[in-house]
Amino acid sequence: MEDGDDVREEPDAPHEVAAHSRPDVIGPARDIGVTVTALNCAFADTAYAVGVCFAVLRTVMTDLTALTDRPIAWEHSGDGEFPYHAEVDGRTLTVRVNDFPAAPLYTLIVDGAELADLDDWPVSWRRPPVPSHLLDLVARPITTDLLWAWTQRICGVTTEHAAEVAALLGLPAPTQDDFGRLFVQPSPPGTAWLQLFMNERAGLGSVEIRFAEPALTRAELDACFGPSQNLPRVHWDSPHVTAHRVTAPDAPLSCSLFASFHEEPEPSRRAFQVSLRRDHP
Repeated sequence: MEDGDDVREEPDAPHEVAAHSRPDVIGPARDIGVTVTALNCAFADTAYAVGVCFAVLRTVMTDLTALTDRPIAWEHSGDGEFPYHAEVDGRTLTVRVNDFPAAPLYTLIVDGAELADLDDWPVSWRRPPVPSHLLDLVARPITTDLLWAWTQRICGVTTEHAAEVAALLGLPAPTQDDFGRLFVQPSPPGTAWLQLFMNERAGLGSVEIRFAEPALTRAELDACFGPSQNLPRVHWDSPHVTAHRVTAPDAPLSCSLFASFHEEPEPSRRAFQVSLRRDHP
């Protein structure tokens, strides 16, 4: 090599940055599926690698904005955990329902790679109607037999995933409203709503069923679950609440059924709401 020659040094092997599709490697990949983490950037040991890292991050955010602003017509997969999918410009998009509230409600997946978490359903996206076979799941009216089956399953719930809890009860995956509440849509016949309460640490907290009109009598509930207990009223205008404790053979947990009445819960009185609470030892 002669003096004065223009020499351009190649980067050492540890600093090489190549196009890729792995989320744990830094590189100028245009693939929308690439995820750039803070850890990648923190451990990038050259200015060039840091620059590439943020360039990829800008690309990913640009692609995310382009997708969330686009009026995508989603299709329903029938799967509780991955209920929505679509094809956009040759790419396969999937929406996953997460363990809300411990995690964001949705994750957008593109060509098998996680792109971003979403706390809300984008306004421009068109949510598909619920498939007929899932409508059949909520076509059953709420009876004491169905409540008994649900309490037995709740005693054995081990998953912390809302969609999996719903599937265990034979219900479609819940959807989140503007206040972060999880409702099964449509609600079963004769009900105003069916809501799942998820605990950030323990998973399922309770299932609340509000009837459109007072439905099950105290006598019907007692005949199925055994004698109920009257709970103290918190305030003079609070509902009258009765309670049943339910256990299941070899189940790790138990369940409490609370029935709410507008008036003194005589045997013929009908409950306007039933709550199924999962109880820990």
